[in-house]
Amino acid sequence: DKDAVFSEIYRVLKPGGRIQIADVTIQNPVSEEGKRKIDLWTG
Repeated sequence: DKDAVFSEIYRVLKPGGRIQIADVTIQNPVSEEGKRKIDLWTG
């Protein structure tokens, strides 16, 4: 429910606050090692 998500973001942000949203895209399959270390390339 995108409307609910953005309403909640708006509610909790401090005045002047910002949020950044990114979507990770890949062109090749992710190796098993890459999957195990996913915290290294996501935030």
